[in-house]
Amino acid sequence: MSRSVSAIWHGLRLRSQITVILSAAAVLIAATSMAVEAIAFERRAERRQYVISRVFSQAVFSILDGAPVAARADLVANMSGPYRSVSISQPEPLLTDDVDTANADELARLLDHSGFEGVKVYVARSSRRNETGLGLDEPGPVVVEIYTSMRAEDTDGWIIATTRFAPPSTRRPLAATLLAQMVITLGLLTLVLVILRRLTAPVDRLARAADRMSHGDSVAPIAETGARDIRTMISMFNRMTLSLSQTIAYQKTLLQSLGHDLKSPLRDARRSAAQLGDPDDRAAMSERLDGLEAQLASITSFTRATLRDGDVENIELGALLDALIEEAEERDHPVTAALPEGRVIIRGRHHALARALRNLIENAVRYGGNADVTLRIHGASAEVTIDDNGPGVSDTDLERLFQPFVRLATDTQGTGLGLAIARTVILDHGGT
Repeated sequence: MSRSVSAIWHGLRLRSQITVILSAAAVLIAATSMAVEAIAFERRAERRQYVISRVFSQAVFSILDGAPVAARADLVANMSGPYRSVSISQPEPLLTDDVDTANADELARLLDHSGFEGVKVYVARSSRRNETGLGLDEPGPVVVEIYTSMRAEDTDGWIIATTRFAPPSTRRPLAATLLAQMVITLGLLTLVLVILRRLTAPVDRLARAADRMSHGDSVAPIAETGARDIRTMISMFNRMTLSLSQTIAYQKTLLQSLGHDLKSPLRDARRSAAQLGDPDDRAAMSERLDGLEAQLASITSFTRATLRDGDVENIELGALLDALIEEAEERDHPVTAALPEGRVIIRGRHHALARALRNLIENAVRYGGNADVTLRIHGASAEVTIDDNGPGVSDTDLERLFQPFVRLATDTQGTGLGLAIARTVILDHGGT
C-alpha cells in the first residue's frame, strides 16, 4: 500500500504536489481552528453561566436573608422556575468532588461588598441526563446545575440557589467555522494555483522542449524567465542544445566531405587497377575497392540515419509497418503481421524510422528464417515486436550486436551496421 501511495505521489507534477501539501495544511489548520473554537465557545458559555449563577445567588440571599420567615415560602416559589430554583435547608449542605472554591470565594466577596459580612458560601457543580427536559427552551441530553449554598452566621438555615442550563451545542459554531474555512481554503488554493501556474510555466516549457529533443526534434532557444535558479537551468539547457546542434552539424559536414573527397581517389584507383596486366591482380584490387566502396556507402548510410536526417512529422505507425511488410513480401520474405485497427500516430523522422524497422525485419528474415511483426498499444506508448525462429543470441553477445561494425555471423555478407542504426534511431526517438 505504501509503495502504491509513493508511486502515485512521485507520479504527480510539482504543481500538484505543492497543491496537495497546501490542501492538507489547510485542512489541518481548519480542524485545529474548529477544535479551538469549540473549546473556547464552551468555556465562554460556562463562564457566562457562573456569572449568572453568582448574580442570581446574590439577589436571592439579599431578598431572603432579611425577609420575614412567614413570607419566605412565597418568595421561594416565585423565584423558582425551569432555569433556577431556590430552597431553604436546615442541615449543612453535602459537599461533593465538584466543589468550586474559586467561584465560592468570588460570591462571598460580592456579598461582603454588599454589606453581608461573614456569609459562608459553598458552590458545587453537577451534570445529569435531561430525561424530562426540565421545561428548558433548548433541552439537551445533559443538564448542568450549579448549586450555591449560603448561610449568615446568625441564622440556622441554608439558602440554596440553583441555576441549571443545557450546555450549548457546538454544531452551529462548528458548521459556521467549517464553512468559513472552506471558503477561505478554496480562495487561497485558487490564488496558489494561479501563482504556481506562473511560477512553474518556465519549467513546463523546459520539460516540453526536453521531450521534443529526446524525440529528435529541433528545439529553439527557450525564453529565460522565472526564478533565478530556473533561469540558470534554462540557460544551461539552451547552451547544451546549441552545442549539440553544432556538434551534429559539424559531424554531418565532416562525414559528407569525407565521403565526397574519397570518391575521386577511388575512381583513380579503379582506373589504375584496370591497367594492371595480371588478371588476378586486377580482380583482387577490384574486390578490395568494392569492399572499400561498400564500407564508405555504409558509413554514409549510418551518418544519414543517425544524424537526424529529415524533419520530425506525424507518422501513422501501422501504415509504415504495413508498407515495410508489403516490401518484404515482394522479395518473397516469410513475413506475417498482426496490426491493430485504427490509426497509431507517433512523432518522428519517417525515413529514419523506416530504415530502422526495415533493418530489424531483414535481420530477422536473414538470421532467423522469418519475421512476425506485431504492433501493440500500451497507454500512450506503441510497442513493435519483430520475432523470428532463429537460435537466439547469448547474453554476453547481445550488447555487442548493437555496436557499429560488429558481426557475429561470418558466413553472410554485411557491414555490421543494421542493428546499430536501428538502436540509434529508436533511442533518438525516445524509445528503447
